[in-house]
Amino acid sequence: MTRDNSTLDHSNPEGFLTAFKKRPHHAWLLTGADTLSKKNFLSAIILDLLGLDLEVGRWSEAAHPSFLYITKEADSTQISIDQIRYIPRFISHKSADQSPKVIVMDQLNHVNRNGENGLLKVLESPTDNTLIFLLHSPGTPILPTILSRCAKINFTHAKHGMVEESISTFVESLSFPPSLELIEDKMAFYNSMKDQIRDYLGNSTESVVHNIVDKLKKDQKLVSVFLRILDYWVKRSIKYAALEEEDSLSPLTHLSLDDALNLDQELSPLIADFEGLGFDNKQAVFIACQKLRMR
Repeated sequence: MTRDNSTLDHSNPEGFLTAFKKRPHHAWLLTGADTLSKKNFLSAIILDLLGLDLEVGRWSEAAHPSFLYITKEADSTQISIDQIRYIPRFISHKSADQSPKVIVMDQLNHVNRNGENGLLKVLESPTDNTLIFLLHSPGTPILPTILSRCAKINFTHAKHGMVEESISTFVESLSFPPSLELIEDKMAFYNSMKDQIRDYLGNSTESVVHNIVDKLKKDQKLVSVFLRILDYWVKRSIKYAALEEEDSLSPLTHLSLDDALNLDQELSPLIADFEGLGFDNKQAVFIACQKLRMR
């Protein structure tokens, strides 16, 4: 019978780790429509267990001898039996540092019937020091025999607490000019810039850019803060586009992966030149905004 752990606080991975240590289980089924929260939750779990930071780069490119990520390949609509057959081989190799083996299967919905049977054999023969996480989205029923062998956590109503916390940490790290009394709240300034950029991308009028320049008071330090925020949004866009997820907390969520990568290549030198050479503040803002509009 399925163990239902839906009451766990999804925004608090420490709660999962505590519960897991008290009542260990080898296979966990993460259900519900909130895929972003599932991956944020797992990122924190894997960072704690393996020291592997999945906040950078694509999950499929994560390099760690104790971590295996399985998802459908780019040229396929299904997770194949060959991908499932690799799991026992992966588990059979002992970790040099005795760290647990962690397997994440994304898009359980796309496992074909042969793959389901192969996965069932893996779940029926659990090995010590191994954790399997299966991510499932609504729409496709789960094979009852797989369901019965997993502990379940439902993410239907999960909140983006971890994402919000990371944004707050980023904003606090920004170095605001102390001489400006206008900046009473860093987060308020951050949200104001986000609203301005959304307005600009929606209207594409230069008057919005003039509003941004006015808010920055032509202060070089504050312009640098603004450019750093743009850079942060672009890098978030790269991550979420690579994961094929929507970043609801960024004004640049519409960017494709190629556009985000190209924009990053253009924006990073602009920031370096501005901070190193100190060219015109207004010009820097206009150039940066024009690059956004070109996408």
